[in-house]
Amino acid sequence: AATRHQVAFNEGQTCIDCHKGIAHTLPAIEQHIGAPKAGAAELPTPAPAASAASGGASK
Repeated sequence: AATRHQVAFNEGQTCIDCHKGIAHTLPAIEQHIGAPKAGAAELPTPAPAASAASGGASK
């Protein structure tokens, strides 16, 4: 196991790459990841920040 772990590490793999589904059950495949959500909220536009040097002389 130690040899296989070192080989996987050298190949840039993570623990999850080899051990997925062993300790935890995998989620259902039908998750529609990236699908548009109906009625998604829009983020409000922030108000412009007030200038700290309002009306001051420029350098």
